[in-house]
Amino acid sequence: MSGRDLSECILYKSVLDGAKLRDADLYAARLMGTSLVEADLGGADMHETSLDGADLRRANLQGVRATRAAFADTDLRGANLTNADLSRASLRRADLRHALLGGAQLEEAFLDGARVHGADFRGATGLATANVTWIDVGADADVVRLDADGARAWLVTASQP
Repeated sequence: MSGRDLSECILYKSVLDGAKLRDADLYAARLMGTSLVEADLGGADMHETSLDGADLRRANLQGVRATRAAFADTDLRGANLTNADLSRASLRRADLRHALLGGAQLEEAFLDGARVHGADFRGATGLATANVTWIDVGADADVVRLDADGARAWLVTASQP
């Protein structure tokens, strides 16, 4: 399905583990609760795509255009989001533990409640403008909550090369 036009498709709670969706057009697709474990979405257009509650563990999202996309409550553990455009995307309560976000654009992204332990933000941009009231930097079951200014400062520091 690489390179296919799947814009505005609705695949609620579908199982697409390992799917090859490289460079696919997923503009405004509705993929809430969908399992995309180890899927290859590299270079896909995911502008305004809704992935709330999806499972994207170890998925390749390198270079995706996911502006204004919804990733609330999404499991992105170990996902590759290198050079992804996540400007104004909602990553509220997303699990980003051990995700790769190097070079990602996060201008005005919503990161409230995101779990970020072990995430690699080196070279990410826009974190100073991120909308964040708190993040969890704790490992596994340990919750270590950083509020507002502390959360933003942690994110900006983590983005330094």
